[in-house]
Amino acid sequence: MKMGILSPDSDLFPNLGHQFTNALVKSGPGSGVTWFTESIGNGSDLKKVEDAIENLIGVEHVDILILFLEFKVIEQVKPLLTDHSKLFIVVNTGANYPSDWTPVDNIVFLHLNQAFCSRLTGNIAGAQFREALLVSTIYDAQYLQTEVMCSAFERQDGRLVQRFISKTGMNTLPDQDEVEAVFSIITKPTAVLLVSDYEPGVALLKAMAQLPTAEHLSIFASSSLLNGGNLPIPKDGWPFSISGFIPWDTGEDKSRYQIFGTSLIDTESERQDIFGLLGWETGMLLHEWFAVAGRKPAAWDATKLFGVAIPSPRGMLSFDPVNHHFSAPVTRLHLPRLSQDWEIESGIDFEQEWAIFSRYSNPQEGMKGAGSTYPCY
Repeated sequence: MKMGILSPDSDLFPNLGHQFTNALVKSGPGSGVTWFTESIGNGSDLKKVEDAIENLIGVEHVDILILFLEFKVIEQVKPLLTDHSKLFIVVNTGANYPSDWTPVDNIVFLHLNQAFCSRLTGNIAGAQFREALLVSTIYDAQYLQTEVMCSAFERQDGRLVQRFISKTGMNTLPDQDEVEAVFSIITKPTAVLLVSDYEPGVALLKAMAQLPTAEHLSIFASSSLLNGGNLPIPKDGWPFSISGFIPWDTGEDKSRYQIFGTSLIDTESERQDIFGLLGWETGMLLHEWFAVAGRKPAAWDATKLFGVAIPSPRGMLSFDPVNHHFSAPVTRLHLPRLSQDWEIESGIDFEQEWAIFSRYSNPQEGMKGAGSTYPCY
C-alpha cells in the first residue's frame, strides 16, 4: 500500500508539515504502508499542486492521497482527482468553506470547522447587538471565516458601522493612533467582530484594551485567535468580554488528550497543536476506512463511510453523507470583563447548525476565499 501527502510550507510555522505528517504516520495504519510526501509551498500555486498530484499518482503510484489544501484549490483540481480511481482525503483548518458542497465519490473532507465557528460566533453577536465593528488583518480578511461571521451578524438585522482591516501581522504591531481613530465613533456598548490569527489578534486586543472606551466593547473572536481556550489573560483581566466558538478545548477533558499527546510528542518542537491534531485524526480516519472498505482499490468509494464515527481529542467526528465532510461538536467560550476564568456556555444543536451551514452556505458573489493554506504566511 502506497500513500501520498501534499504538505504545505509556512514561514511562520516551519514545523507545520512535519507535525502533521508525524502525527499521521504514527496514528495511521502502520505496517505495510510506504509514504511519499510532496511539498507544495503555501498551497496556492495551482501548477505546483497539479504537478505534485501527477507525480504521486503517475510516478509513485500511490493508492491514497492526502491533500492539505484549501477548498478553492481543491475545486480547481477536482477534474484531475475525479479522473483517477483513488481515495483523496482533503485536510485543512476550515478557514474557508466550499463554494460547491456537492459530494464526489472518491473525495472525503476533514477540517477544523473554523468558518463554521465564525458563523456561530456571528450569530451570538447578532443576538445581543445591533451594531458592530469588523476588525481583521490584511491576511485574515482574505478568508471566508471573516465573510461568514459578518454575514451571520447582518442576517439578524445587525449593521456593521466600521470595517477595520489592520496591517498588523506576525512582525508588525498595530498603530495605536490608527486604532484610536477607528474606535473614536464608539459611544455606547458595541460588538467587535475580531477575525485574526493568534499573534496578530493578541496584539490587536492589547491595542483595544488601551482605548478609553474599552469597557463599551464586547469582543466576538474567531477560533484561530481563541486558540483552544489558550488566549492569554492579563493580571487584572481584559477590560472587555471575549466570546466565540472553538473546534477543540484543551482544558475541557484532559483524558481525551493523553494518548494524543504522549504518543505523538517526541521533542519540544512537536507540541500538541492543531496540525498534529489534524494528522492524528487523518490517521484514525484511515484506520476506519480500512475497517469498513478493506485495502482493495476497487472498494474505494466514500459512501462506505456512511454511519462511521471517529473518536478524536476534540470529540466524536461524524461523517455527513450529504457532502462527505467529517465534522465534530464545537465549544462556546465566554470570558467576562475583568475575569480570569473562561466560562463554557450551554451548547448548541450541533447537527441542526451544521446542516444549515453545510446545506445553505455559499460565498458571496466574487468571493471564494484565499488559496494559500491557512495559516501559511
